[in-house]
Amino acid sequence: WVKENTEPSDIIVRGRIGKIKFLTNRKIIDPIGIINPEIIRYNKDGNSIKYYAAHKPNYIIGLLNISIEQLKEYADIEMVRVFKDIPDLFPRQMVLGDRQFHTISVYKLHWK
Repeated sequence: WVKENTEPSDIIVRGRIGKIKFLTNRKIIDPIGIINPEIIRYNKDGNSIKYYAAHKPNYIIGLLNISIEQLKEYADIEMVRVFKDIPDLFPRQMVLGDRQFHTISVYKLHWK
């Protein structure tokens, strides 16, 4: 979806960075700080919203360490896609043979 629906110059925030980065060659902001360790300082201070506002990503995929409501002060937010029944790669229940599924939302940000 990312490769077909975003521009090569788009910046994408995504916690699970590997596959999207490898398959799309888009710039990724990692909310945990593996790719961009400077965000860790913002996270510790509770100011990660300021990091996103400074870097102005075009898309957010999945959950963040901030809420969508917090972003509304800085950007208009459009939900562009919801992926449902995505198998979780690391569910606790998998040990018991059950599969865990969840939903991933994709938001497009229009910065003010």
